[in-house]
Amino acid sequence: MNNPQFFGRAHRHRITGAGTPARDASPGPRLPHERGALPRVVASLVITLLLLPAASAAQKPEPEPAQGLGTIHFDGIRDSLVDKVRPALSIARLNTAQRKHISAARLAFLLRRSEREVRAALMPLGYYDPEVSVQTTQTDGGTDVQVHVQAGEPTRVRELELRIEGAAQSDPLLHAALSEFRPAKGKRFIDERYETSKRTISRVLAERGYFDATLARHAVQIHRAEHAADITLVFNSGPRYTLGPVHFDGSQLRPALLAALTPWQVGDDYRQSELIDLQNRLAGLDYFAIATVRPLPDLARDGEVPVQVTLTPAKRDVYSAGLSFGTDSGAGVRLGAERRWLNDRGHKAKAELDWAQRKRSLASQYRIPAFARFDGWYTLNANLREEDFGVFNDNRTIEVAVNRSARFGEWGVTAGVWGQQQSFSALAVPRTITTVWYPELSVQTVRAEDPINPRRGWSVTAQVRGNSAALGSDVGFLQAHLLGKWITPLARDSRLLLRAELGATRTRSLTALPPNLRFFAGGDQSIRGFDYNEVGVGINGVTALGGKHLAVASVELDHYFGKRWGMAAFVDAGDAFNAFSAMAPAVGAGLGVRWRSPVGPVRLDLAHGFDSREQAWRIHLRVGPDL
Repeated sequence: MNNPQFFGRAHRHRITGAGTPARDASPGPRLPHERGALPRVVASLVITLLLLPAASAAQKPEPEPAQGLGTIHFDGIRDSLVDKVRPALSIARLNTAQRKHISAARLAFLLRRSEREVRAALMPLGYYDPEVSVQTTQTDGGTDVQVHVQAGEPTRVRELELRIEGAAQSDPLLHAALSEFRPAKGKRFIDERYETSKRTISRVLAERGYFDATLARHAVQIHRAEHAADITLVFNSGPRYTLGPVHFDGSQLRPALLAALTPWQVGDDYRQSELIDLQNRLAGLDYFAIATVRPLPDLARDGEVPVQVTLTPAKRDVYSAGLSFGTDSGAGVRLGAERRWLNDRGHKAKAELDWAQRKRSLASQYRIPAFARFDGWYTLNANLREEDFGVFNDNRTIEVAVNRSARFGEWGVTAGVWGQQQSFSALAVPRTITTVWYPELSVQTVRAEDPINPRRGWSVTAQVRGNSAALGSDVGFLQAHLLGKWITPLARDSRLLLRAELGATRTRSLTALPPNLRFFAGGDQSIRGFDYNEVGVGINGVTALGGKHLAVASVELDHYFGKRWGMAAFVDAGDAFNAFSAMAPAVGAGLGVRWRSPVGPVRLDLAHGFDSREQAWRIHLRVGPDL
């Protein structure tokens, strides 16, 4: 024991607490039987015992005063390195109470550790020869700590031996993963990037069905004196497994119906993307609340991996009710009912009532799965609509349709036949009843990372339809319609929205064509600042009777001040016309408020329509995705 305080206390203790009776001036010791000797010994012992606590208290050192910890500063390295190094310091991880009441001894201990901790934190970042010093300064706020770091020359990758042996040698996705390995030759060796790249290659091997893959060789040699790192990484992929049969558990539908959704044939090369595709298809059907697709490589036979699909049925009947409001349709109420499956063949049925001031509809739909060749549906629609707009009033339509929908990659395609009887009248136009039927082909796609509130993306919808009067319609026509939208970010909180809509019709009698097959412009989804379907061709002085052709364009700039709220500035222009020479674009412009909701942006716009007939301010409200 070499603690000087310990020996000092013992020494003083021996001096102050020896307990030896004082000697007499006579030349010889007194005998015990001498008179008065025993009482004096007892008294001396009592006095000594009484004095011991006082002596001990007098010699006990004062407790060490607390010394608060102030700020911790780094210099010599850039902020990105500071962000990596600071969490590694024990002294930086102290909470507020610990920093306030830290003792001098504890502070000294943590300061001695700091240099070692800084060096250890810099090594995974590629700096193996740093110079570190720690200094302290006493301030009113406590002890400030200054950490001086000279990171030194970084260690760079000098040699990189990276390859895959076995069946994956010719796999293009594995070659792509190797080409993206980091750190690359000549770059700073960062341990985290190395481990991430190594895990990425292992993951791609597993996703491609190389379940027996191993690391044949893996080594990193650091040469401090040369500031160099040599990497050796050799994978042995082993054989590639194939996809086996699918087992469906928990489904209320026929296994054969779901088996048609399987995007692979038994014996195809294993690809994780195929399993993800199957899971997305099952989840998109709304038959199931939960759909889990899991490969079972441990149960593989002859390299064939069985797939287990576990399903939990969704709620069978769905009812909906709500209020609605739109500047085009007015205030209204919506009621809906849907049965997600009628039988084990997956047939579906639903009905919806949408009753608003200017638009009223009763729609019914019956759908039959069509998964055998192309993922889609056979659909039978029967609808009843009433609509009032512009000069048209009491516009009634009865329509039926049979169509087949399918998906081809990112594109949805629908082909079908529509038949409708429409009764309509307008100012200066007598009531007309027109019956038409026509085939229609439509294609659409939406491309966006976030379809609900996108910052970047685009969408396209195109339709072609038509018929001849010689085939049973009251009027013959051929029509094409194209709608495109594009969104791109301009800055961190701003984005640009462009919209273009084009339409063209060929017919001998526009007045005989039902209004819903004519082109109009105006409204919150067309030219803001004008009423719904207000812009169109006038006949005999009556405006907005519709046109053969359509051209509308819109430019909008949105800026958000936070996660939810933003504002917009926009300009819309376009016209519905019968001849390009007669085209007279109407222009609307204004400002709006935006609020990001779970179902898409809520848009409240104040727009002014620039038109010689009427200079009007209009408010437009719309809810839903931009694309």
